[in-house]
Amino acid sequence: MKETISFLCIGQCGGNIGQLFEKKGYTCMYVNTSKEDLKTLGSAVHTFHIPGGEGCHKDRREAGNYLEKNFELLLTKVKETLTTPIIYVIFSSGGGTGSGLSPFLIDALIADFEEDSSAGKSGAKVGAITVLPSRNEPIQAQINSYECLRDLEDVSDTISTFILDNNRGSKDEVNEEFVDLFDSFVNIPSHHRSVKGNIDRSEIKAMLYTHGAMVLGKAEVSEQSSTAAVIQELKDGVFAPLEMDGVTQFLATSTRDEVDLAAVNKEFGSFLDTYHTYNDEYEIAAMSGLSYPFSRMTEISELVAASKTAILGNRRSLRKKRLTNNVDFLSEEVEEEKKEEQEATETRAHKNPRDRLRKFISR
Repeated sequence: MKETISFLCIGQCGGNIGQLFEKKGYTCMYVNTSKEDLKTLGSAVHTFHIPGGEGCHKDRREAGNYLEKNFELLLTKVKETLTTPIIYVIFSSGGGTGSGLSPFLIDALIADFEEDSSAGKSGAKVGAITVLPSRNEPIQAQINSYECLRDLEDVSDTISTFILDNNRGSKDEVNEEFVDLFDSFVNIPSHHRSVKGNIDRSEIKAMLYTHGAMVLGKAEVSEQSSTAAVIQELKDGVFAPLEMDGVTQFLATSTRDEVDLAAVNKEFGSFLDTYHTYNDEYEIAAMSGLSYPFSRMTEISELVAASKTAILGNRRSLRKKRLTNNVDFLSEEVEEEKKEEQEATETRAHKNPRDRLRKFISR
């Protein structure tokens, strides 16, 4: 499966996660408006600096402007570099470059690949991997994240979307765990086989190709039952909390023991289809076709609203003129001297006989 998936890594967050995938042998292309961020990638093979870019300092609109100016160039570069049938775009929802570019770039890529397919050319399926900011990150990151997910929700033809959450651990921990989870999941067909049942590549693709959120879980085999491990890992992983609204389509597990589907259905809802295989080392599970984490996004919205009054008050306070006293007495003295000199000049002018005569005549 590894050879069928590549990653388009946008912004610094996308670059950080992409490098972890590249170490595992996946093809990655790194895109940024900041040359400085691209330089941190070391020996990355495929990098692209958006012309004129100097970073976006968390300004999504500025990122959108860069995309608009370089739209066709960027699309061409991506299609030349990433030739796999599956492309995931990786980005932070709370930043500037990734948050501002990615939803619209995903939409454009999907449309472009659909045109290619209609013309008999090979086209790719495009999905998203994004990261939500922790509650401790600045308000601007929260605003960007909500707006970014709103834009992403409008892109109706994406394949699966993985929504990581920095509330689940440090950024490095979340990134590393996700990359391990994804790699373990897509390699189930080549690593786990059993006479009791197998998961093949087409079933992995069926899950990845499903629109909506997708989550993964993995734990070492322990005394805990496989059923309990699957439920716990799917609920408590590095992803945004599940909506728990019963909306789901597919379940895949690779476990030591049989999984009690009735118990899993009770927890998450009924599945359109389920895929199972077995191994003695890890309890691995995946669900796709889920709702976006709307409750988590509502939490972000409320966090922003709680700060709105204070932030707007600060901005208005900055515009309010409060230093109204004039303490520059020397300037006042100079002005007074000028006034006195002007009056003296006028007095001298009045003593001119001709002026006195004109004044008399004009009365």
